[in-house]
Amino acid sequence: MQKVWVLLLLLMALTANAESLQCDGADIDIKYGKKSPWGWEDVSLKITNGKAEVVKKFEYAHFFIACLISPAKKSFVVYQAYCGGSGCKDFDNWGIVEPTSLEVLLEPTDDNHKKAERIFGGKLKPF
Repeated sequence: MQKVWVLLLLLMALTANAESLQCDGADIDIKYGKKSPWGWEDVSLKITNGKAEVVKKFEYAHFFIACLISPAKKSFVVYQAYCGGSGCKDFDNWGIVEPTSLEVLLEPTDDNHKKAERIFGGKLKPF
């Protein structure tokens, strides 16, 4: 019984560092690496749709992701990746990927909030 409990705890620890979701036919896998005392972590993002894949890596980032539907009813993979060096630019640092073509429409930067909203076609609020 003790071996089963240890195996269950190990499995829980391994799966706690990963997350998966889907967005308009795209599979999204996120793996979280080491975490700093301030909550920043290393993140690996992989988006696939059978035809292609997008792979991104972020170091020491606060990372949030979702499949959002725009006011025009179009799906987007939308994420934020920002670190303490960004000056807490949590209204910026948007990344946007079109899930059917896997076209990267926007990379996270410290001043891209307005551009992100133009691409998305509506308001974006920090996760």
